[in-house]
Amino acid sequence: MLSSQIRSDAVGMTLGNVADSILALAQAFQNDPVAKYILLKGDRFPTSLCKFYSLVLRLQCRDWSLNSVMPNGRGASIWQYDGGKGSAKRAGYTPLQQLFFVPHAPSLVGWSPRSLLRLFRLADVVDHAHARACKGRPHYYLAILGVDPVFQGRGYATSLLAPRLKQADAEGTLCYLESSKADNIPIYEHFGFTVVEVVGAWQGKLSNEEAQRSAKDGNGTGVVKDSAGAPLLWIMLREPKKQIPKD
Repeated sequence: MLSSQIRSDAVGMTLGNVADSILALAQAFQNDPVAKYILLKGDRFPTSLCKFYSLVLRLQCRDWSLNSVMPNGRGASIWQYDGGKGSAKRAGYTPLQQLFFVPHAPSLVGWSPRSLLRLFRLADVVDHAHARACKGRPHYYLAILGVDPVFQGRGYATSLLAPRLKQADAEGTLCYLESSKADNIPIYEHFGFTVVEVVGAWQGKLSNEEAQRSAKDGNGTGVVKDSAGAPLLWIMLREPKKQIPKD
């Protein structure tokens, strides 16, 4: 349930709180279907999850000012700003940035060809969905939002989202995200996001019929999959809200 009160205690991410942030994200995504599909399994999964978020933040180090953290690392949000790439067919992380993950593959997914293929196929699927949705427009990309399950339902998601959404509205800037769980869709819809596409982590873009079926099947229970057995992601956009001029 969403809190009706916007909390104001989110702070900027720094070297001093990044470790707690990584731990909170690992807690928040321990049951995430996409993470479980890609990363190492069993008792190696928690370590692999922490490693993944530490690597993501290393890619984010050029502009941590966009990232927010709850006190004591109870949750965190990781954003990117994309200035628009015209008619480019790709968006988000560049191929060069994606190669940054390759040396760390053993601690993330292992060295099996199947695991590596899943990782790079997912990156390609998401990258192209991102580009299709944003169509070269400047936007803020909510790469990751997570709240430690122990602290969910206390308005932390609102605290982590509200400042950046307010900034986007003031600038007239689009916002973009991918949701890996169907039951998170109403939460993002509450903040003005709309589903524009559904993709499978392996199959890619689903047809409208497949997407409608997945929405019915994925009402927050179980893991919804594409025709190849890979989990789905819901691509969501948020148009900026018009600012009412002050008298």
